[in-house]
Amino acid sequence: MHLKLSAPDKMLKSKTDLLRKFPFFGMLLIKLKIISDEVITQTMATDGKAIYYNPTWVALLTLGETIGTVVHEILHCAFLHPYRRCGRNRELWNIACDLAINPLILDWGLTLPEGALIEDQYRGMTAETIYSKLKKEQGDGPSQLPPVQWGEVLEPSETSEEQANKELEGGAVFKDTRSVSEQEKDWETAVTSATEQCKGRGQGTMADLFKSGLGAPLIDWTKQFHDLTGTITKTDFAWYPPDPVYIHRKLVVPTLHEPSIGHLVFAMDTSASVNQRCLKAFNTEIHDVLSNVTFLSLTVLQCDTKIHKINVYEPDDEIDLKVVGRGGTNFAPIFEWIENEFEEEPSALIYFTDMGSSDYPDTPPDYPVFWARTENYDAPFGIHIDLYLEP
Repeated sequence: MHLKLSAPDKMLKSKTDLLRKFPFFGMLLIKLKIISDEVITQTMATDGKAIYYNPTWVALLTLGETIGTVVHEILHCAFLHPYRRCGRNRELWNIACDLAINPLILDWGLTLPEGALIEDQYRGMTAETIYSKLKKEQGDGPSQLPPVQWGEVLEPSETSEEQANKELEGGAVFKDTRSVSEQEKDWETAVTSATEQCKGRGQGTMADLFKSGLGAPLIDWTKQFHDLTGTITKTDFAWYPPDPVYIHRKLVVPTLHEPSIGHLVFAMDTSASVNQRCLKAFNTEIHDVLSNVTFLSLTVLQCDTKIHKINVYEPDDEIDLKVVGRGGTNFAPIFEWIENEFEEEPSALIYFTDMGSSDYPDTPPDYPVFWARTENYDAPFGIHIDLYLEP
């Protein structure tokens, strides 16, 4: 006969089972305090520093549902959900975050409690993208989706020295005085470390959560470039093969090639201030351009204070962007390289960056420049494309 586990025992068993069966999640769970609290949450929640659980609610769950909910909270932290709300509506943000991670949990064969938000149309999207779509769909009215019933994302907090000595359940002391920004960076480091350790053992990692390896693009690049058709779109004719429409009339008419953008230059800011989430967004957008925009060639430059890597791609090429650099930020090397090394003026420069530099050319270049920015700072010239979402 098996004894029925208490709520604290279920939480402890979840930790040991994850370390044994799903070490990627187990390694990340070690970073979080597990705290019984009937005031903070009626179910389970996280603020990035701890998982808070209501013992009355957890007592009603099966062990499998408890493990699934714990993984749910771990993924909120791993995807930086407590730190990425940025003033967005709290209820809608929680819905978007759940829609982003719940399908991934089920894909791993784990169990979730009743009421889990699952919508296949949002599969593979980031919480930011889902939030934007939900807000556009509902307008100013109330959400058409049910609210989050469990597993809430709480606001991150900083603990003062006085609060740090508060005794927790079992006599543990919660000493964590990191700033919110430090907490976010620590999670990025923890995910990278857990990924590397699990890769070495041939075990599942964060990348395995996404079958495509990329999130959904935020930018409609076809529209962005179409707005400047007269500037950067080139049309060409070819006598061979001749246009087949006129062959039966014994007329040799040149074929009008499909209009295409000429030579694009992409610059990736690979400085240390650009986090892994932003680097992933850069990769997503570049892959989207490759899939949806007709061009002759694409040069990708990776640069922090200097250019570290140059790749040239043609249509249908496989693209593999392994990031190099991670120093400071300087925009000037990209413009200098184009001026000195590029054989002809590019059709456009798209600079993916967090805008963390003021080293702009004294004179704006003649070619179009797009600043695909992850922070709301303006350049003195060019077109700003937002890779962040307004609240």
